[in-house]
Amino acid sequence: MKTYDVIVIGAGGWGSATLYHLARRGLQVCGIEQFGLGHDRGSSHGESRVIRMAYFQHPDYVPVLRRAYELWRELETEAGQRLMTLPGLLCIGEPGSGLIRGLEACYATHDLPHERWTAAEARRRYRQFQIGDEFTCYWDSLGGYLNADASVRAHQQLAQRRGAVLFPGEQVTGLDASEKGVTVHTTARTLHAARVVVTTGAFSGSLYPGLVAPVRKVLFWYRIPQPEGFDPGRFPVWIAQASGLNYYGFPTLDGATVKCAEDTGGQALANPREIPPKLQPEDEGKLRPFLDSLFGAQIGERAAFKTCIYETAKNLDFIVDHDPTRPSVVLAFGGSGHGFKFCSVIGEMAADLVEKGQSKLRPDLFTLRDHRSHQSR
Repeated sequence: MKTYDVIVIGAGGWGSATLYHLARRGLQVCGIEQFGLGHDRGSSHGESRVIRMAYFQHPDYVPVLRRAYELWRELETEAGQRLMTLPGLLCIGEPGSGLIRGLEACYATHDLPHERWTAAEARRRYRQFQIGDEFTCYWDSLGGYLNADASVRAHQQLAQRRGAVLFPGEQVTGLDASEKGVTVHTTARTLHAARVVVTTGAFSGSLYPGLVAPVRKVLFWYRIPQPEGFDPGRFPVWIAQASGLNYYGFPTLDGATVKCAEDTGGQALANPREIPPKLQPEDEGKLRPFLDSLFGAQIGERAAFKTCIYETAKNLDFIVDHDPTRPSVVLAFGGSGHGFKFCSVIGEMAADLVEKGQSKLRPDLFTLRDHRSHQSR
């Protein structure tokens, strides 16, 4: 039986970053991934993910994000490649909406660069938008996007360079914890370690039922007649909230299409291994009319779509904590559709919990105690 200091179960965005930070500290670590490395069965794949400093979900995310930005820059330096691009972020919402009120609370709590624009001001600055006068806008100069696939790959490769071992294509069939450590059984081998970190995302229900729910989401790429108007060096990432629904989009990264999606809703999955492959009418039903109202004829026909699985926690906050019944096991999942930008710092946070038993950076809303308190309300 091979023995390690730490075993990480799940090698997606959070798991790969955890492997990297543990290996960076000189620990003997391995990662187990049930699918192939860089697979598209979770929520860490693809060309882009939003990153932003202004956080309307809760002001307590901002100190965590400050560290995330630092760590992304460190990773870029070590990997020798650009992973984060910051053309800015335009947030669009109705006055009094959750988006606008959340941003107001964030800016009142933290000293962050920002500008508040009327819809008319936003249209003058970015003529591609046809924002209605009923909307208010915030500009976040620190917003942009991460290259998701490259970021996961960088964490994996740099972890391996420091001695980490990866076992792709192996499903965990059992996890036994005792005072002597943790034994992990996979479809191919049995491993032992002093500690285990579980970063299994939407598949966490097999080990920890009830904490997160898998939700199928669909992302779309649309052709654009005038790609120069959506150039990634000049056009921002955008987030909009209208009639209680959230939407977002990116500048063109391939010079021919833009990526857009609705962040709310989605199809609950009884089994995340069984993802409906075909496009459903409701997948695009609300997104397309909103894009037509926001951009008019500047957004052309659909070019492609891909599925993603959110690991949605009941309060939409992350879970980064010890298993209360098995202290040698650390849990890190529940990204809830907004967790990728935190990969770099979640990895560090999980490594702190493993090595030190606590993380000074972790806010209370990431604890199981906070999640259970939310469930009881």
